Amino acid sequence: MPKKSPISAYSIYAKGEGETDDRQASDQKNNTQWKRKMDNKQNTAADQTSCFNGDFVIPLVSKSIVGSIHSKNPRKKKKSVKHVDRDSSRMEGKTKSEINETDNTKSVNGKSDMIISSAPEYSNSKEISRSKGSNANLTNAKESHLPATSAGLTDKSLGKKKQTAKRSGKNRKLKLLLSDKEKLEEDLTATAEVLDNQGNETKLKRRKLKNVEDDLVVKILNDERKIDDSFEVAKQLFQWMISPIPLDTFFSLIWERKPILAQRRLSNYNNGLFNCHDLDRIVRENYIEYSVNLDVTTYENGVRETHNAEGRVLASVMWDYYQNGCSIRMLNPQSYSKSLWKFCSLLQEYFGSFVGCNMYLTPPGTQGFAPHYDDIEAFVLQLEGKKKWRFYKPRNDMEILPEHSSGNFNQDEIGKPTFEFVLEQGDFAYFPRGTIHQAQSLPDCHSLHITVSTCQLHSFGKYFEKLLPMAVRTAFNSDIEMRKSLPPDFFANIGEIHANSTDARRKQLISQIKQFLKNIIDEAPFDEAADQLAANVIHDYLPPCCTEEEKKCMIFKTGGRWDGSGVVDCARLNENDKIKLIRREAARLVKSDVDYQLHFSTENSKIYHGYQPQFVELPNEMIDAVKYLISSYPDYKRISDLPGNGNDIKVDLANVLYEKGIIMTQCPI
Repeated sequence: MPKKSPISAYSIYAKGEGETDDRQASDQKNNTQWKRKMDNKQNTAADQTSCFNGDFVIPLVSKSIVGSIHSKNPRKKKKSVKHVDRDSSRMEGKTKSEINETDNTKSVNGKSDMIISSAPEYSNSKEISRSKGSNANLTNAKESHLPATSAGLTDKSLGKKKQTAKRSGKNRKLKLLLSDKEKLEEDLTATAEVLDNQGNETKLKRRKLKNVEDDLVVKILNDERKIDDSFEVAKQLFQWMISPIPLDTFFSLIWERKPILAQRRLSNYNNGLFNCHDLDRIVRENYIEYSVNLDVTTYENGVRETHNAEGRVLASVMWDYYQNGCSIRMLNPQSYSKSLWKFCSLLQEYFGSFVGCNMYLTPPGTQGFAPHYDDIEAFVLQLEGKKKWRFYKPRNDMEILPEHSSGNFNQDEIGKPTFEFVLEQGDFAYFPRGTIHQAQSLPDCHSLHITVSTCQLHSFGKYFEKLLPMAVRTAFNSDIEMRKSLPPDFFANIGEIHANSTDARRKQLISQIKQFLKNIIDEAPFDEAADQLAANVIHDYLPPCCTEEEKKCMIFKTGGRWDGSGVVDCARLNENDKIKLIRREAARLVKSDVDYQLHFSTENSKIYHGYQPQFVELPNEMIDAVKYLISSYPDYKRISDLPGNGNDIKVDLANVLYEKGIIMTQCPI
């Protein structure tokens, strides 16, 4: 069977009233093109447009979006003092049951969700494509979303299915042709179906993800009750952020592979996170400093400039920059916004890695940054207005999932975009680190978005940088052969000038070195290296954003206080109190050379690395109790039930953890 060239875009969306549902795709190897229509014959193909860019087909659901993409972006000249660019390589913010949702999909003006995924040639995933439509006249239509299938779905096969459904009026399975049948076909064919209603309606049903509450983020961020399980709440929050893409689909087909766009058609979906009023308030109420907390930038005629003044940012000056066409970037706004602090601190419970964000405010018709790629996994949430994005494939393999961010590129260095789209209010886009990108606001409106980021310097390579030196040291201490001197002829056979030698002595030495490496790996301290790396991650973390109900059960709102005549209400934990960690990722036990250290994030600064790493040293008799407490999360445990000898030691341990904010009690004390 001839191998098909990968299709590089897919979409999942339902038709609005008066819209048709065309698709176009190109097959580079056999030069075939196919089109599909799932609309009433009264509608014409002119109502729907697709934007074709080389290998990429980007279906667009309305003429207004097409107009936005092809519109010109005139800019008037700006007068502002220009300073030397002082950009740094700061990251953009150092990101058990399935969610139970209802079947009904929310829609606005008859339009439902749309997902578009870019799949550059460097992608490791199998390329897939799927589309769907629905009748806007049906007021209670159910809809959910699937991983897309390959480009093998033809007019002929789809037409037969639709005709059969029309004739019979019964529900029929939709056969989905996949480029990787072994991996995905069984799941997709079991979860997709065509439901025909008088020949006008087509639905695709997802096995797990049905619907996510549009206002879930507002409910979570405003909920002041205790968080029972931070991982499960974080999982719900992440599913909300990437909706309508199911979690399993995202991580199996998209994560670290290719960019994706979800056009949700719900302008208020991202409400509750941040807005321009929040920016104004933060600048007025806090000491926000140029270059440290905020940058003022422009990108015109291929030149990227930073216009930062010195010292504190004044709101009136900032808005004057904005009126003159400058973009505003706030670094790590979660340090000053409680909603973003809680949002990011919960998401890091899911990723096991620092999660932060940057905010970008761009005036109409302008661009603030040159094309570049980043060293973080980026999730873009459009909060206000619209912005046109362009993605470009990496120039070489070294730029795929790079360790560090790039400098600014010239337009002629990156070629033509492989994926371009307009991100509207309420939409979401993801792109892996190493994706070259640039974005420009549209002429008729400003743009405000946050880029949520995670997994900076959080790779297997970083783990091995911890593991291998520790493994060598372990082998050196335990294996006498490792401590023996190098043979006299070692450098006469090993080195660059001997690389092409076939001498038998060289082969013997190479074999001996490989055996040493095997012994080193066999004795490698895998767990200790992971703990050492985790201690660094704990230092990266934002501190937990505790709810009001949680604070009543923590050191922050209990214990001694001054009542005017003296100290009252002094209280300490006792063996009958029940306790648990405040968050699953709040603490990490690390073994040092002589004892154990418990690293924790509860006393971290909201400013990245604002304080030194926080940890307490623990004696060996407390270690089993700490391990039990960590592994028991999210359950409460009675102090007297902790492992160890003697309740006094257990109570002492609990009080140490309580005073550091690492644990909370089941009831206020």
